[in-house]
Amino acid sequence: MGGCFSVSVSCDQVVNQVFQCLCLKGSYIHNLPQNLLTLQKAMGALKAKRDDVQRKVEREEFTGQRRRLDQVQEEEKTPWNKTVTSPCFSNLTQVIIAYCHGLKDLTWLLFAPNLAHLRVTDSVQLEDIISKEKAESVLENNIIPFQKLEKLVLYELPELKSIYWNALPFQRLRHLIIRGNRCPKLRKLPLNSESVFDVEKLVIRCFDREWMERVEWEDEATRLRFLPLCTTHMMF
Repeated sequence: MGGCFSVSVSCDQVVNQVFQCLCLKGSYIHNLPQNLLTLQKAMGALKAKRDDVQRKVEREEFTGQRRRLDQVQEEEKTPWNKTVTSPCFSNLTQVIIAYCHGLKDLTWLLFAPNLAHLRVTDSVQLEDIISKEKAESVLENNIIPFQKLEKLVLYELPELKSIYWNALPFQRLRHLIIRGNRCPKLRKLPLNSESVFDVEKLVIRCFDREWMERVEWEDEATRLRFLPLCTTHMMF
C-alpha cells in the first residue's frame, strides 16, 4: 500500500501486553528479563501501528487538500470558458484595489457593467487592468467595459502596461488620475478622438510632466483632444 505496512496485532492486544509487562507486585518486578523483552516487542508493535495510522491520515489529508485545490483552480477557469449571459456584479459601483501584490490583472471587471469609480493602487505585480488574453473568450458578446465609469485612479503600479488594448468610449468619464512616475510602464491610454462625451468636463491629472509628454496617443486628433486637459496639479 504505497510503501506502508500493517501489523497483525490490535491496539488492545498491544496495550494489554504493555500493562502486563509493567505489572508491579510489592517492591519487585517478576521475571524482569523476560518482561523487558516482551515490553520491547510490544512497544515496537505499537509504534509500527501508530506510524501506519499516521501515514494513512497524512495520505487522506493530502488527497483532500489536492481535491480542494483542483476544485478552486477549476472554478477560477470557469468564468473565462463560459459564455456570459448576464453580468455577475451588476450592483457593483465602486471598487478599490490596494496592496494586492499577487494580482496580474482585473479582467473580472468586465462583469461589473455599472462600475462608476475604480481606484487601483500599490499592487506591484499588476500588468493589465483588463487582460486581452483572458477577455478574448467573452468579447464575442460585445462586452464594452467601463461604460458608466466616472472616475479612474491609478498609482504605485510599477508593472502596469495597459488599461485596455483598444480605445473605449468612456461616455461618463470625468476624472482620470494617474501618477505617471508611479506607473512608468504605462505608455498608452485607451482613448481616441471620439472618446469621452462632453470632453470639456474631463479632468486628467498625471502629476508628472515628463510622463505626460511620453504618452503614445492614438493619433494627432486624439492628442489635440486630450493633451490640453492634462495637468500636473497635485490636488485630487
